[in-house]
Amino acid sequence: MRRTRRISVRLAVKVAGAVIVLCLGVVATTQAGWAQGDVDVLEELSLVLRALAIYRQPTARLVDAAARAMVFALGDPYAGYMNEGDLASFKQGLEEEYEGMGVTLEVRGGSPVVVSTFPDSPAEQAGVLAGDRLLEVDGKPLKGMAPEAVAGLLRGPAGTPVRLLVMREGWEDPREIVVVREKIVIPSVESRMLGDG
Repeated sequence: MRRTRRISVRLAVKVAGAVIVLCLGVVATTQAGWAQGDVDVLEELSLVLRALAIYRQPTARLVDAAARAMVFALGDPYAGYMNEGDLASFKQGLEEEYEGMGVTLEVRGGSPVVVSTFPDSPAEQAGVLAGDRLLEVDGKPLKGMAPEAVAGLLRGPAGTPVRLLVMREGWEDPREIVVVREKIVIPSVESRMLGDG
């Protein structure tokens, strides 16, 4: 069954101190899969953004952002979109060693949260704890960012600092933690002796 509806996309643009709202009206046909109207909305928006002189972004960057937004809109913490750079970073994370701070992350509520720190890692030594919510890395907001992209920001040459803006349960305000990256050896198996009983 097909339904036709009018969709209005508004784009607010600040030009010379004034805010201009552009409205794109399209007729979309909703059906299983991608309807032509859905594709038209994206194409029309893309044309408007390219026509505005203040938005000079490569098309590939806009497509990448749209793909991330679509997957993020699913609300599934286990769904993610990886571009080529993210995939390379993810594959690097599967290797036995890398240069970074030594944490495991997952996304909760759209923000990366530390699941664990590797023993004796730079993150652990700097005071990063499991449950810490990462808000920014080197001043870059992380909300809505894929875990692989966040991991890419945390990695870097050994000896270089990374500034984290962290929110922790019990804190009234976020705090900055500086971690100096080191060579990280990923533990394949973690073990410890337990007492009797």
